[in-house]
Order: sequence, then structure tokens, then C-alpha cells
Amino acid sequence: MIYAIFIKKKYQFIVITFAFSFTVFSFSQNKLKTTFTSTEINDFVIEVFQNEANELVFNSNSKRLQLITVFLNRQFSIAYHPQYSGKKFKQLSGLGINNKYNKNLSIDQSYNPRTFNPLKYKFPLSSKSKEMYRIGRTDYIITINTLN
Repeated sequence: MIYAIFIKKKYQFIVITFAFSFTVFSFSQNKLKTTFTSTEINDFVIEVFQNEANELVFNSNSKRLQLITVFLNRQFSIAYHPQYSGKKFKQLSGLGINNKYNKNLSIDQSYNPRTFNPLKYKFPLSSKSKEMYRIGRTDYIITINTLN
């Protein structure tokens, strides 16, 4: 009898744990990236600007690093939106690549949240209106918000 109660309680615990984990995972998939660390931003800058990164961004009086940081952490976001399936958006591939300093940059063939570098693309850094872009044929939507 005690053994049956123990098994029943253990089963309930496993079901509740699974349901909780599934719920947390599901909600975390909608909003993928809202802020970037300074290390990530530095890596993005180095990938795009290569040997010119120090002169043009890091050691510059142009405030370019500040503009990039504000853009990535306050204006840029990627979210999974299956409810927008079939709706028309501008395509990420239509933006073009910032390959002036790194000729080896190319449009990503598939979306990987761990390796995606927004600075590779010619996003409007100071957009006057909200812009939305679809990543390929996926339900991942990039939103560029205005600064208010």
C-alpha cells in the first residue's frame, strides 16, 4: 500500500515537472534575444570591421560603439511568431551585407541564434518607424523599433 502511494506521488511529481518545464520552454521560445553582452557586441564589431575595428569603433570619438550598443539592446529584437506565417514582411536577405571591411561576410543560409550577427546586415540604425523583417522562410521576425 505504501509502495503504491509512493509510486503515485513520484508519477505526479514527474508529470508536474515535465509540464512546468514544457511551459517555461514554450514561453522562452517566443522572445529570443533582447539584449547582448559587451563581449557579444565586441565580437560582432570585430567580425564586421576586422582590422579597422579599433580605429573605427573601439578607439574612436565617433560614438559608433555607443550607437551600436543602443541599437542592439534597445531597438533590435528577434522573436518567433508562428501567428505571422504567410504574412508578407521585408526579407532579411534584401538588406544587403556590411562587407566593406570584411569581404568574407555573406548572408546566413540558415538562422542560428548563437551565431547570428545583426551588424552583418544593413539595418537602419536610427529608424524613424518600426521595421519588421522575416528571416528566410521561417517564422522568426526581426523587429527594429524607434527610439523614443
